[in-house]
Amino acid sequence: MKDDSLSQDHGQEENTDTQTNIEDQNESIGDYLDPEVDTEALVQGLKSGQLTSAQQEALAGFLVEDEPTRHVTFQQKQTMYSGPLPHAEQFNAYDEDTRRIILQMAVDDQSHSHDMQKTGLTGAIDKDKRGQRYGLTIALAGFITAAIIAPFSPVVAGIIGALDIFGMVALFVAPRILEGRTSGQNENNKTPHE
Repeated sequence: MKDDSLSQDHGQEENTDTQTNIEDQNESIGDYLDPEVDTEALVQGLKSGQLTSAQQEALAGFLVEDEPTRHVTFQQKQTMYSGPLPHAEQFNAYDEDTRRIILQMAVDDQSHSHDMQKTGLTGAIDKDKRGQRYGLTIALAGFITAAIIAPFSPVVAGIIGALDIFGMVALFVAPRILEGRTSGQNENNKTPHE
């Protein structure tokens, strides 16, 4: 029995020692905490429940600010540049030989673009001229053939003449009608912001 009572007394002594240690920690936290410097210690003290009322007020002061919230507005400026030459500021940063080479490259590129456009237009014009010549040759051959056959068979001459006229219409007029329809559809398909 004595052993039991000794162990109980020993347990009470341990509880008393634990309470004394907690009180000592509370006093030690209160002694060294400066609310403006030791905010992390204030948070830790709050978690362990060891803050005095003054320390709690100091921590509340950090959490609730009396000043209104300030809104900061940022403005960003973005400049886009495109072209065969770099922007003037960048271009002037190069040495004289490099600037001369870059300028020559831009001139050559522009010359090449003009030559390609000219070649494309010349080719399209030549193609149209060639088609008109061939069409005229076929039409004249058809009319001459119809004129030669007409005394022998007026019906066959009429059919050849009709096919010849129909072919000329198809050759010269139909492409223009199709071009008009295609350009009309392209205009209708364009979106308003283009």
